[in-house]
Amino acid sequence: MGLISRTIPGAFGGVSQVVPELRKTSEVEKMENCYSQIGYGTTARPKLNKKLTFPFTISDNFSKIISHEVNDEVIDFLYIINSDTLYIYNLDTYDLQDSFTDTYFIGLNNKTGRIISSGKGNVYILNTTKEISLDNSINSDSDTEYSKLIYVKTAVRPGNYEINNGSDSCNASIPIDTVGNSISLTNDICKCLFNGSNVGDFTYNGYSGGLSTLISGIEERSGSIIYYENGVDLTNLVIEDSVGNNAIQIIDKKVDSFGKLPPNMKHPVTIEVTGQNTEDESSIYYKYIDGSWKESYKVTYVGDDEIYRGFDNNDMPRVIKNDGLGGFTNNIENYKNREIGNDTNNPLPLFVNNKINDMFIYQNRLCFLSDNGISFSEIGDFTNFFRNTVRTLINFDAFNYKVEVNNGLTLKHSLLFNNSVILFDKNNQYNLMSKGVLGSNDIYVVKSTSFKNNLDIKPITVNNKLYFTNNRNNKSNIYQLSDNKINDITIKVPNYVSKDLQFISSVNLFNLTFFGSGDNEVFIFNDNGFSKWIFGDNIKNIHNTNEKDLYFITQKCLYNMNLDNLGGSNQFGNIDDNFIDDTDNDLGYTYLPLVELSKIYIPSQEIQGLSLPQGNYRLKQINMSSYDNCDIVITDSVGSYESQDDVIELQSDLKETKIEIKANNVGFYFTSISIDMLYTDETINNLQ
Repeated sequence: MGLISRTIPGAFGGVSQVVPELRKTSEVEKMENCYSQIGYGTTARPKLNKKLTFPFTISDNFSKIISHEVNDEVIDFLYIINSDTLYIYNLDTYDLQDSFTDTYFIGLNNKTGRIISSGKGNVYILNTTKEISLDNSINSDSDTEYSKLIYVKTAVRPGNYEINNGSDSCNASIPIDTVGNSISLTNDICKCLFNGSNVGDFTYNGYSGGLSTLISGIEERSGSIIYYENGVDLTNLVIEDSVGNNAIQIIDKKVDSFGKLPPNMKHPVTIEVTGQNTEDESSIYYKYIDGSWKESYKVTYVGDDEIYRGFDNNDMPRVIKNDGLGGFTNNIENYKNREIGNDTNNPLPLFVNNKINDMFIYQNRLCFLSDNGISFSEIGDFTNFFRNTVRTLINFDAFNYKVEVNNGLTLKHSLLFNNSVILFDKNNQYNLMSKGVLGSNDIYVVKSTSFKNNLDIKPITVNNKLYFTNNRNNKSNIYQLSDNKINDITIKVPNYVSKDLQFISSVNLFNLTFFGSGDNEVFIFNDNGFSKWIFGDNIKNIHNTNEKDLYFITQKCLYNMNLDNLGGSNQFGNIDDNFIDDTDNDLGYTYLPLVELSKIYIPSQEIQGLSLPQGNYRLKQINMSSYDNCDIVITDSVGSYESQDDVIELQSDLKETKIEIKANNVGFYFTSISIDMLYTDETINNLQ
């Protein structure tokens, strides 16, 4: 029978687990320790080189590579946390630059920890298991503050001023011929009422001893104001004057307009001005400081519920600061307290009495994600999560945003993507967007898609695509968000990628994404398909720097892979070199590039004028197109057949044929395979 030829491209389609008749010609059943690229073919992956051995054995690994400017030069540093200690390694010298021990770091791993860089030399390290508690030392208790006042505002001539408590009264009269400036007069009237005695031309009538004995409690007179401590009850006092009760005023911690606040205060008194907030008509609080009334916060008194102005900085993310000279410090950031308003118009951040699930920097704000929303810092001030004024709404101020698109919402991940922020809960994805400058009036959140998400591993962006995962039975689904559409990129390999993934990493330059579960297998995806790399030790994490180097972290060591040797026309991969050399265990591992095809399928076609049906064919001859010698091994249930000079001749028909393309000790680089086959249908054997 005539041979039917089929050319298989350089396996750049990756692995496929679909039935042969639905498989692309570039897809294979197995690909290990290879890298395939359209236009170049398939090569062995580059080898790893050990760079350093850690002074510890990793238990729960948590790591990231951060670039810092040191002496006007950009240097990459490896941040790695083990147990309660952060280690910072210089990746130029592979020396330990610094280390910090902190109980905050205990329990951090890829699931519970987050690291982000502010771009200003600061690195934030978050422990998502920590609940942010109130700071009990920063409440608004003010038992002794004077904010109950009797204020003589105006001297009226002639005039009469009376204060009574229902049974007794104090009365001061001003004769018509009284002269002098008004401030002096109001001071004298106040003194007359307070002391219960005549002052100059002012006549006192009433309760013996005046207000100083009529009202029990600690008091003080200064100028035209009588101060009472906040435990004094002024509710039963009645005032009367000869000008419609506009000349004297009782202030019991609040007034209904800013104009009723007295001037020239002696004490730093806090007064509530009701209904003045232009946003929601809530109260604004003013405190007399340094000669004027300034916006302030609500104070509490004996018997009131406590109102807290801050949270415990010890529970907040640690900030690693680089001094630009190679020095680092571990800092408990000093976040600002609420200095304005109350729980209604300037509430505590959403993360207080809650946990911070994620963090990101967006439009010059530090943003903390909690279960049901996001707390945004003031623009340009990452230490302030409170408004600076409640008199009006300012877009630059800090604010909270509650996401109320779904009952029982628990937001766990956030990711900057295509000029917006993608939020993730267990079953849904949301888009956070802004109409202009990111502020409380311009922000909105919409549910975009509904795909289950593995909350134990944070999604990642690779160029203009986003990837997230979910467990499915004993394997993983991997989803790709691109062009506002989500696709399951594991649909052709449903039983391939391990479940319970622990890390996702990427190389944008090569459109490569790595998925690992902490064992010795790492799954690789590019735009064409999946394959996997197998190592001689468990890989705990992978990091990329400057698009040229990949770093692999094992339990004890850090390894480097030079990406200059990945794909293209470079020949590389002397596979007899041990790529892992563990000096403690004297471990050597030789990795083997391997591509496997079987059950080769040919669609229906015409040969010598006859139409041949689609189906499986038996191999007769294989020709390899390669840059280096590759071993081609054909195996079946009988035995194995090896190639000679990239060509293998099969002397008999083979059933259940499998093609294995392996590397010899020269190298591994092929671009295509030409296969000559015989159709298996015995009824047309006369075509020979």
